Amino acid sequence: MVVVQFFLDGAEINPPLEWEGLQVQASFEDSVQAAININEFTFVDDEAKKIIDYIEAGKTGGYGIFEGMPFTILIDSCELFNGFLHFKNKYVQSDCYKVVCTIQKSKGLVTLDECLQSNTFGYLRKEGLISNSDIVKIPYIVEKLEYSLEFFMLALTTYLLGKETVEAIRESSKVIREQIEAAVPVGGVPGPNFPKIATLALTILINAIYIAAMIIYLIQLITDLLDYIYPPVRKHKAMKFKRMLEVAAKHCGYELVTSIEDLEYLYHIPSRMETDSNEGIPMPIDRTYRLSEAFALAKDMFNSKMAIDGNTLQLHSANSPYWQKQSTWELPDVLSEDVEYNTTEIVANRLNSFTTDIRDGWTVESYRGTSYGINVRPISVNNESNVTICGFAETNYRVALGNRKTGLTAFEQAVKVVAQIADALINTFGGSSNLAGRVKNRVGMLKQENRQHSVAKMVWLNGDLKLPNGHKDLFSAKTLYQKYGNHDSFVLNNFGGQKRIFTSVEVPFCLHDYKEITNNSYFFKNGQVGKIVSLQWIPEENKAIIDYWITEIYTTNLKEVYVEET
Repeated sequence: MVVVQFFLDGAEINPPLEWEGLQVQASFEDSVQAAININEFTFVDDEAKKIIDYIEAGKTGGYGIFEGMPFTILIDSCELFNGFLHFKNKYVQSDCYKVVCTIQKSKGLVTLDECLQSNTFGYLRKEGLISNSDIVKIPYIVEKLEYSLEFFMLALTTYLLGKETVEAIRESSKVIREQIEAAVPVGGVPGPNFPKIATLALTILINAIYIAAMIIYLIQLITDLLDYIYPPVRKHKAMKFKRMLEVAAKHCGYELVTSIEDLEYLYHIPSRMETDSNEGIPMPIDRTYRLSEAFALAKDMFNSKMAIDGNTLQLHSANSPYWQKQSTWELPDVLSEDVEYNTTEIVANRLNSFTTDIRDGWTVESYRGTSYGINVRPISVNNESNVTICGFAETNYRVALGNRKTGLTAFEQAVKVVAQIADALINTFGGSSNLAGRVKNRVGMLKQENRQHSVAKMVWLNGDLKLPNGHKDLFSAKTLYQKYGNHDSFVLNNFGGQKRIFTSVEVPFCLHDYKEITNNSYFFKNGQVGKIVSLQWIPEENKAIIDYWITEIYTTNLKEVYVEET
């Protein structure tokens, strides 16, 4: 018979009323580690009074009802549970000294999730937990989709400037010719016509001043035109996505450890509704404003799972070898004659997508990479009406992709030609102009239609904070599925998503099994990968009732058809 001990605030106490029927329930539905649920406990007499006093002390400077009271359970002198009484979830005080409450693990996924759910990046920035060194400045340019009005302005400006300058030069040439004729005697003319020479000289001076003024105006006009239709490089304040996750994990008491390589190159640019720059952290309208949603985005994009290992938070994709390497539990030999497959999990059509932005038309114009559809169909069909694969599932990342400037647009090329003409004209008259030099490719920079954008962006950048050539081949809805999302495919990875399901299986189960399972629910059986889905452990009986699956191919008559809109 096992020996169970209970400790409240570090001191051993009499067991709660339910201790003899103690059962430990663990769920692994969406994680590798267990979310532990132990039945609520009823404390009486001295133990209840101790709890009541702890809560009452909150009125006079004590910790009070909103900080859990330390609570520990040992089985045969080994730690089964280390956590606290969770008064917020349930606290019922009745009779003289009787308290009913639930408990929660201190270092567990449930506690971590509560911390992430409860905090925002705005709060972390306000408290100084995000410093200026965490913020980066990403260069970008505004590039419009349509330049019809600007083309008209450019053509009109070029025509008027050319016309006025040519007329001024023609008029100056005429006056100079007349001046020469007046100064040089011809035939019987006795000598130079000095009054006419003086008048013509004044005219030449006025024309020269006019030409100079035209050149100055030309320089200013071209400069203003370039500023208007060809704006300068600006910068967004942003954060590396990995750093966002690190800061969030640190606030909840953990150091982030991850093997997801893309996190080294991904930057999160918050939405920007005004022309003034924000602080580089997610805005309240962004999906990522809450810490929990940042991790949810990582889960959606990288099919990632989390586990707590001491003071580290492990974040790895589901297909990472980390999980299987960490697996130590072995499934005992048990007889199960029932045959059940995970056929309800197959979906005919899955769509993974980024969000488009009404304020940034490039997210629609350069749509490639934004969505990726995965359709599952039988290879051979006898009767189409009898095919049972159906359903639709969508994962929208709720952030937008960035778009790359690849070269000069047709309009920019036209501007450059006009600037070169202006340079030649100005320099002919002794100026030193290089307006054409302002028209540069700026290849690789992030581009967007306006200075504002209403959806946060997730961009894959190289070392100089530019988008590399072929950046959507490195980061897109398609690449995310190919690298991370196909782990559960019913077709790929040797039909790795096909599983045999086992429910309510009774297995021998002791404390050491419990410790191994709660850290990692994966296991191996006859060379196949398996995973515990849930368990109910009854310590006094050294047994557990478990639900689990094991990978098993049950059909090869499937194919995937991919749809990527461009």
